[in-house]
Amino acid sequence: MTEASRAYGAPRRRQRLFLALGAAVVAAAVVCGGVALDESDAGGTVHPEGQAVGGAGRLSLQGGSAEALELQLASANVTLSGSPGDELSGSFRPAEGSPVAHVQLRGGDGSVSLVCADAEGTTVACQGDLALEVPARTAVRLRLVSGQAQLQSLSGALNIDASSARIVATDLRTDDVALSAMSGSADLSFSAAPRSLRVTEQSASVALRVPTTPDGYAVTTQQASASVAVQVAQNAASSHVVRLQVASGSLALAPDAAAGPSVD
Repeated sequence: MTEASRAYGAPRRRQRLFLALGAAVVAAAVVCGGVALDESDAGGTVHPEGQAVGGAGRLSLQGGSAEALELQLASANVTLSGSPGDELSGSFRPAEGSPVAHVQLRGGDGSVSLVCADAEGTTVACQGDLALEVPARTAVRLRLVSGQAQLQSLSGALNIDASSARIVATDLRTDDVALSAMSGSADLSFSAAPRSLRVTEQSASVALRVPTTPDGYAVTTQQASASVAVQVAQNAASSHVVRLQVASGSLALAPDAAAGPSVD
């Protein structure tokens, strides 16, 4: 079991951040670490004992680590950017007509997830615009149904499950990537050679750009009614392992000239 999977599976002590989107009054209950509402947006006021009035959708997690981040969104625009700092922070703005009224950032034992609810407190799909600054080495699990995601300079383990979505990732520096794409498209560019890259694709278009390595890549491919182009140097004994499973779609694995060679 990897460090990232332990983080996802660990029991969670709860810390909660409720943000009022609009004029609603929301209570924020803090159990471990410290959760803060950023006052930079219109009307946000932080009160003693963790209560917040009139927040506008800023998110920040302070006083605790974020070893793993889990996001589930639908019809959303997602931007995740690697950050040199230790604080996970950003913003969420519900889509027009979305039932989302409250956003809850829930975390414990290093794992953080985003939960959205309607005005009655019922959990609903997170529909809207999410932008987060993600600390280095934080593992990310993203599930996106419809919409698009822009990922930049992430260095922790990355797991993407996308359906009818557009994924663009640049300057990836992670050793471990898993991508599942059903319809839609994905374009992933690496600045450091991954040790493990696993792709499952159905009726989608996927482009993977990786640095050259001294020992090439150990590539295995399963395909059915698909177009797969592998343009990197292949070596079954390489420490850089790529597994591709493609059905009724197209996939290209090519060297990224802009990244230059990767030195192990």
